[in-house]
Amino acid sequence: MVDSPNCEFMERVNMMKSENRKLSKKNAELQKQSVNPRLAKLLAEIAVGKEVIVAFANSNVKSMLEVWFNSIKKIGIPNYLVVSLDDAIVEFYKENDVPVYKRDPDENVDFIGKSGGNHAVKFRILREFLQLGYGVLLSDVDIVYLQNPFDHLYRDSDVESMSDDSLWL
Repeated sequence: MVDSPNCEFMERVNMMKSENRKLSKKNAELQKQSVNPRLAKLLAEIAVGKEVIVAFANSNVKSMLEVWFNSIKKIGIPNYLVVSLDDAIVEFYKENDVPVYKRDPDENVDFIGKSGGNHAVKFRILREFLQLGYGVLLSDVDIVYLQNPFDHLYRDSDVESMSDDSLWL
């Protein structure tokens, strides 16, 4: 004999699981729609295999940044991007044919940055990349590339990062 209340309960659980999957999929689609379309267009143009090297920079690190992007260009890495943290250096990137993203002003993000939460700002911006489905290799600008790091990644996380003591041979 089958326990009728138990069957009804399991049927209800399965319906709820199915509904949850549908809502999760719809939520993911809505999140992608709400992300900056300008960033989405730029990433579609420069990313390779939905992956990109990202560095954050302002005019204070201009000389280091120049060494950084010249090493990237020299070995032929096409999928890199600089997120500009100030307006003063955007023209420098354009003159040097460096892909640059200057985000739109955002009161919440700007407030965090002004209150000293620089890492919080970076990760808030990186969230947009991840919501669009891109893998990010976060790079400092004092890194010199000798080989393409994408040839050496395990791809076991959404954000890969390097420390100053990393060495790619």
